[in-house]
Amino acid sequence: MKMDDFPKAHAVENKKKLRCGIMCNGDVLQDWQYKAIMDLSHVGVSIELLIKDDEGALLTARSRFFSKLKNMFSKYFLWKIYRRYITPRSLDPVDMSAFFLNIPSVHCDVEYRGKYSQYFKKNDIELIRSYNLDFIIKFAFGITRGEILSVARYGIWSFHHDDETKYRGGPPCFWEIYRDDDYTGSILQRITDVLDGGIVLKKGIFSTIKYSYERNLDQALYESANWPRQVCQDIQNGVAHYLNDPPTNSGAPIYKNPYNFYMLLFCFKLLRNRVRYFWKTWFYVEIWNIALISTPISKFLEDTQFAGKIKLLTNFKRDEFAADPFGLVTKNKRFILYEYLNYRGASPLKGRICELQAESTINNFPELELPCHASYPYVFETNGVIYCVPETYELNQIRLYELDIEKNKWHWKSTLVDDFDGVDSTIFYFSDYWWLMCSSAKSGADKSLWIWYSKEGPVGPWQPHQNNPVKTDVRSSRPGGTPFIFEGKLYRPTQDCTGGSQKRVVINRVDKLSSVEFQEVPVRVLDPFGTPLFKDGIHTLSSFGDETLIDGKVYNFSLNKFVGNCKSRLNRSRRYSTVLRALAILKDKRSVDDV
Repeated sequence: MKMDDFPKAHAVENKKKLRCGIMCNGDVLQDWQYKAIMDLSHVGVSIELLIKDDEGALLTARSRFFSKLKNMFSKYFLWKIYRRYITPRSLDPVDMSAFFLNIPSVHCDVEYRGKYSQYFKKNDIELIRSYNLDFIIKFAFGITRGEILSVARYGIWSFHHDDETKYRGGPPCFWEIYRDDDYTGSILQRITDVLDGGIVLKKGIFSTIKYSYERNLDQALYESANWPRQVCQDIQNGVAHYLNDPPTNSGAPIYKNPYNFYMLLFCFKLLRNRVRYFWKTWFYVEIWNIALISTPISKFLEDTQFAGKIKLLTNFKRDEFAADPFGLVTKNKRFILYEYLNYRGASPLKGRICELQAESTINNFPELELPCHASYPYVFETNGVIYCVPETYELNQIRLYELDIEKNKWHWKSTLVDDFDGVDSTIFYFSDYWWLMCSSAKSGADKSLWIWYSKEGPVGPWQPHQNNPVKTDVRSSRPGGTPFIFEGKLYRPTQDCTGGSQKRVVINRVDKLSSVEFQEVPVRVLDPFGTPLFKDGIHTLSSFGDETLIDGKVYNFSLNKFVGNCKSRLNRSRRYSTVLRALAILKDKRSVDDV
């Protein structure tokens, strides 16, 4: 591929310090808003002005009694009671008065035109304009319109915590659970004068947590909190071209707070979903198997039907599985590494890296011994050296192992990324750089994509992408196989984890990849094959010479899974009791010493 076909972007030196304003009700913000502001301060954004909503502050202080009286006879009574007693961490109040102490503020009293549209007064607009702001983050006020939208250089940025193509209005992240939607969306937008017609700056898609409204809301709010920081970095690096994109044109229905009848149904659905989640988590296991398809990986861009070309390499049916196959074809050997797991083993469950001979039956012996749960043994060769990057997130490291061909054993080569719980790490060479892509266990392995790059080689040193995580989309972020080049374009297999489970493989075409940019689009979706052992999901598509490896799963009922869960809970409770006893003894000892 020619270098001109895939231009690199480079970070701009001596980055400009951006000036920000915050629209708020006062000095108390919610925890996710506090996180967003802290992220901005880490990239040198200066908060120059607080734009306070006088009307919002007054309403909060003066109308509690009458509001409670009105709520008792409201058709939204159950929703308001429910909202009052739920405890999402993202909405916890944070007193920012010390942080805001030396920041000037302007108190604005808006004018209403029509029923909901708010317009700022001329003198307030001129005062805000005098601060020469680059952008304003909106945490308060209602539907804002008029000249205020153009006061800051890059406009006013607002969050909408739903997928704007399906849900307008609110409450955020609620109707997805009620309507049994598999995913929940969230956007950061630049507001325009068109209602629900903002310019989308960042968008994320999350798997709907159907058994808990609090957790579903938390993930959307917390994951989107770092998006203003990412947009600011794009501005500083000169790649924020999307700030002037056409506004979204959503014809989605407008939702409102649920009536009492809908709340009764919602509570019933929550209970039902929790029972389903418990039943599936405690009593069902995923049985994965590996198959070999006699066609190169690039053919999956054209055809997804391979009936008669599938050769089953494993045949586990109960309590064991083989998944994450990665193979390598060399002059002397064709071999496949995979994750082997036995549900009847010790608790907690521990995956092992084993070898599977492509022409023979399975050999269940550990080929790469690790002190933790191991999976996704991504294997590759460069300059005659064979490397493997297994998933070792429990060690909070991404490690590289090298194969000693003479001794036929793996040995630890280096730690590529320290203090990071990488999941499904994938390494490849493209456009004069080595790239490492993975997801993070701590932030939700299925949600986001993280990137590192190296000029020197696979051993490193590795530098993080400036806008990590570069993508948040449960449908196509998590790596799921071997990246490949076809007709000069880079393609990346990923896992579709909608609904909290790996269901299908999505192949993305990478259009932009540099130290400061990343952009890809899905071009092919591969659904599970019709064979009984692959009918419930697939999640790895890897190249094996002129053939392709794939894995698939089926759900099976297992009492061993229930027994293992019980043992795990019992062990945790015992460890917890031991810690409490140790703390009590220590406390008594200190009391005696004090006397």
